[in-house]
Amino acid sequence: MEEGKTAVGIDLGGTKAIIALVGEDGEVRFSRRIEVGDKPSPEEITAMLSDGVKGVLGEAGMTAEQVAGFGVGAAGEIMQDEGILTYSPNFDWHDVPLADMLQKSTGLKAVLENDVNAGAYGEWLFGAGRGTRNLVAIFPGTGIGGGFVFDGKLYSGSAGFAAEIGHIIFRFGGEMCGCGRRGHFEAYAGGAGIAARFQAAVESGRMTSLLTRLGGQPKNVKATDIYSAALEGDTLCSELWNDAEEALKTLALNLAVALDPDVIVFGGGIVDNAPDIIGPIADFVKKNSLDGVASHIRIVRAELGENAVAIGAAALGGGFGADKTERM
Repeated sequence: MEEGKTAVGIDLGGTKAIIALVGEDGEVRFSRRIEVGDKPSPEEITAMLSDGVKGVLGEAGMTAEQVAGFGVGAAGEIMQDEGILTYSPNFDWHDVPLADMLQKSTGLKAVLENDVNAGAYGEWLFGAGRGTRNLVAIFPGTGIGGGFVFDGKLYSGSAGFAAEIGHIIFRFGGEMCGCGRRGHFEAYAGGAGIAARFQAAVESGRMTSLLTRLGGQPKNVKATDIYSAALEGDTLCSELWNDAEEALKTLALNLAVALDPDVIVFGGGIVDNAPDIIGPIADFVKKNSLDGVASHIRIVRAELGENAVAIGAAALGGGFGADKTERM
């Protein structure tokens, strides 16, 4: 393998995108973060990402011809071979040929992958899971994504839609999820779900000290606001955050028992802003799982931070670690 390869990686989330130029060692050379706005069109996203890629390459003094590859990690259901974003729950897109659109716009051939699959690959190759065989990633952010690496292979399932763990049922018939179905883990512990529950509670007449900080506008709330208010003893926010923590504990326990990985890695915006949540989750899994599972699974915070998805996407696009993994 050539030394000194670099690749472009993009983390396309529900509210922001991180565009990074990543070295073969997993180090981010240059990066920029852009806000994507509310429900942008595929054409708007393509223009924003293309401009961001050109900007990052310009900062590095590089041309497209000097880049080993280009990877995009996007939330939703992906057909990897065709480069199609089959369904984006954040943007309400269907069957968008995003890889082809970005290739035409940037001149770089794009590899499209589910965002948390990309993050899981990044953490396995360069982060908290390096040196392991089996990794499960849980990334609660705007929603909740998952990623699996088994025996060094990134697992996508038969149709490419595996690890949509946020849409496993937590409470049957419970809160409405952003996907339009009820009771999913994402409705309780994804950032958008937590915020939606707060807004509904305020509209129903529940009192909260947080409303003053929001200028009387509950629609402006973020999950991190709710977490901060919960730490200060706000009753409503404490209830919502306790539900979120219970959901993440239960999800980790279920995946630990079902999949028996070496390590469960937690990343994403919720964990980045509430790092103290890892200890209680690890304790819960150890106390409630089978002895053999509890004795060996490590539950840790992702090491690559908010760059995990961009790093993993760049690695997939650039073929980093291609001698170590394949898709199954």
